[in-house]
Amino acid sequence: MPVYQRLESTEILNRCTSAETQNQNESLHSVIWNKCPKEVFVSKSRLELAVTSDVSEFNFGCVTSLRLMNDCDDDENISSLFIAIRKDHCREKQKCKRESEDLKNNRKSKK
Repeated sequence: MPVYQRLESTEILNRCTSAETQNQNESLHSVIWNKCPKEVFVSKSRLELAVTSDVSEFNFGCVTSLRLMNDCDDDENISSLFIAIRKDHCREKQKCKRESEDLKNNRKSKK
């Protein structure tokens, strides 16, 4: 089944209206398309690089991905490391907020 037909299915649309969260694949796709939008043409190698770096960032966090990319260079950029730490901290805070009991109870009561 093509992607656009799955996305327009009533099951997915009903989940969106009841304020349920995205599944992990939809979330990963969102991260990829945010850095490499569909509306802008990019080469195959650029797209592969974006997907590889985004999957690494999604799975391991920004700091670990930055360290993996700079493994060849011992000279890490301090501002890049600071941004990566801040992004990981925000992501962790967002995860804790989503997992809170109050929010879960609120979502269950909307059903």
